[in-house]
Amino acid sequence: MSQLGFGQTTATAPATAVDYVISGGAKMAKGDYDGAIADYGKALTIEPNKYIYINRGNAKFAKGDLNGAIADFDSALALAREHDPFAMFSDAFYYRGRAEYERGLKGDLNPPSASVRLDLDAALGDFACAPDFPMAWYYRANAESLTGNRDAAIADYGRAIRDDPKNAMAHFSRGVLQIESGKFDAAISDLTHALELDPHLTKSLHYRGIAKQSKGDLDGAIADWTLILQGDPKNAATYRLRADAKRKTGDLDGALADIDAAMMFEPKSVDYYTRAFAKEDKGDTEGAAADFARGDRLLPRPK
Repeated sequence: MSQLGFGQTTATAPATAVDYVISGGAKMAKGDYDGAIADYGKALTIEPNKYIYINRGNAKFAKGDLNGAIADFDSALALAREHDPFAMFSDAFYYRGRAEYERGLKGDLNPPSASVRLDLDAALGDFACAPDFPMAWYYRANAESLTGNRDAAIADYGRAIRDDPKNAMAHFSRGVLQIESGKFDAAISDLTHALELDPHLTKSLHYRGIAKQSKGDLDGAIADWTLILQGDPKNAATYRLRADAKRKTGDLDGALADIDAAMMFEPKSVDYYTRAFAKEDKGDTEGAAADFARGDRLLPRPK
């Protein structure tokens, strides 16, 4: 009971579905996903509504409950179809596709298992029903890439970029696939755009270096990998890449220094062979023989 004054009292009005939705939204904004899910659930008991199911599904998605999220998006679509069997409801399709995609990523991806393919195929179907969501093109391209449909992925990354030219990850992802397609100039263009949009996306430098090396621009590749090492001086994988490029340019001392650095931070048996070849090129047959012998003890070469 609430006091009004003059001796009169009145019962507090019961909370409405809208009240719970507002409360759930506030909790969602604060990262209280369990509280948001509870409030959206109370709203649904009062008024089953497509949008409330979507809100609760998004809260479950944020919490990591992908199965629960997909179930809520299923409910949203089922409820919406009751009112209009021919409507597309692209928002529910998009959110469900995103959850299916993320669930697929949790499975065995190398190669994609049957269950992963089911999730990714389901996601592809849902994203096709949400063309007005720019990120739908991006996620669909990711799913296509994972299932080996490279050309379709490149096309969909292009659609994502068309609708959102500032999507650095779409530029990056398309650039990586362009390398696999042998389109090195296109890859370099995409990866350069990705870096312009997000200078912290240093893996763009990694792949741009690979694209440059693949088209014969060894100096350009070395420059890109040097930029990575300036910010991450213990990156053994990048030292190995730069060592290979330096050896091909004839900078044998530089190649040996990079291999030594790689071995210091992350020793691998294959490094002995790489160093041996560089020493051999330099005329150090004794040092090369010693490294070949060390490598053979750790990782025998095929006969």
